[in-house]
Order: sequence, then structure tokens, then C-alpha cells
Amino acid sequence: MTKEEKRALKDTTFSSWELVQNTARLCAMNLMLHGIGTNGGELPLTVADSLAGDPGERFEIVLTNPPFGKKSSTTIVGEDGKAFRETDIVEREDFWATTSNKQLNFVQHVKTLLARTAAAVS
Repeated sequence: MTKEEKRALKDTTFSSWELVQNTARLCAMNLMLHGIGTNGGELPLTVADSLAGDPGERFEIVLTNPPFGKKSSTTIVGEDGKAFRETDIVEREDFWATTSNKQLNFVQHVKTLLARTAAAVS
């Protein structure tokens, strides 16, 4: 590889999303230790819910880190101090099924992210 190709590989090839702050910190540390995205000054890491919507970008390869869990839910504490769980159902136009099953939602999300000629790797 040429010097320019190596620079492009490290600075513009990778994108990442993570929901959990502590895991995102580990990801950021790993990216920095490997010199990925550091020349541009900003790491290619988005800390947000990747299932919230279609990011618009398409990729040739999508790397994931299963398992994703089984059900999506949020614990809510009411004014009376009692906690209850509310099921989080993901509904997106680009998904073929509406469900609270995290594993199926991530499979649908990965399918959305892939370019027409790409393959997924888990």
C-alpha cells in the first residue's frame, strides 16, 4: 500500500456506533491505540442508539458483536417509587418486521446498512 492508501484506511474507512457509555469509552480507547481516525482529530465513533433510524450510509462490510440480547425494554420509576418495565418496540420503514426482539432488530439494521453487493460478518 502507498502512504496515502494507508492514511485513508486509518482515517476514512471505519465508522462505529455504541449505545452504552462505558463500552463506547473502551471502543474509543481501542481506536486510539490502533491509530484509527486519529489524524483527522475525531474518532469515527457515534454514541447513540443505532436502531433509532437509518443512518443513510451504506457499507461493504458490517462487523457486529453479538449477542444483542433478546428483548428491548426500559425500566421506568414512577412518582410513587415503583418500577415497571416498558417494552421497546422498534418500528422503522426499512425493517420488514416490527418487534421488541433485539436480535431480529439488529439483523434488520445490518441488512439496511449493507450495500447491495456487500456481505455481513459477525
